[in-house]
Amino acid sequence: MYFLTCLPWDGELRENFPIATPGINEEIMFHPTAAPDADNQMETQHMVLGLYVGALTMATHHRGTFHQITVVNRMYNRLIGYIYLWPRGDATDTSKSSGLNHTVVSLEGGAKPINITTLAPQNLDEDKGILADPRDLHFRIEYRMVGRSPTRDPRDILLAVLDFLSNAAPFEPGTPFRQLEGRDTRTDPSAVVSIRKLARSDPRAGLLTYRLVTRAVQLLVRLMKIMMDFRPVEFDLSYRGYKYGRGSIRRMATSLGNATHVAVTS
Repeated sequence: MYFLTCLPWDGELRENFPIATPGINEEIMFHPTAAPDADNQMETQHMVLGLYVGALTMATHHRGTFHQITVVNRMYNRLIGYIYLWPRGDATDTSKSSGLNHTVVSLEGGAKPINITTLAPQNLDEDKGILADPRDLHFRIEYRMVGRSPTRDPRDILLAVLDFLSNAAPFEPGTPFRQLEGRDTRTDPSAVVSIRKLARSDPRAGLLTYRLVTRAVQLLVRLMKIMMDFRPVEFDLSYRGYKYGRGSIRRMATSLGNATHVAVTS
């Protein structure tokens, strides 16, 4: 999903687009089907929504019980493409065949895949550290693991991250950033990703953009995956040592009485 946030929201997909990221157990294939001269083509916005729906469907399955999920994209009753999600190591079946463990989700509504690496801290047992973006070592994320996780299942956090990136996707990567949230609404407490620009950030840090914020989330999730540690995490964003953003990934309990949110960290 992070890579899709870097593409134009209404950009058209004209050829198959596979994504396989190191450390992620699933692979994705975007498969446009519209004729080259058709008015309605598969666009980034359809890919974002379709991937979100597919991941949400996948999260409802128990681990290891699904073989392939197919998201069917239609515009005005016309097929514009498919999105396939399948476990790494399996060969995707791009035919319209159906099986006991093949889920189909119907959704109305030239680039090459990029492998992304992170700079992990030297000691993975520590509860705090600093991530530096390999693409720009001046951009850093200072993180702190807090409390303990009530579950070893990371799907709620991953869905909240996916929701956050989906919410960021309509914005151009260079757009100035102020505040954004992503949430897994299936459960309560629910995982929440929240980032905001500091009200009094140092101007020497430069401009905090959606590109940097989505990159920070991607690096943090990669770190959590490497560490296999999905505890709540708080973090500060800085450039050349000057802080200009703050955020957290945690589970929040929703109070139905006053619609407030209470952090669950222990």
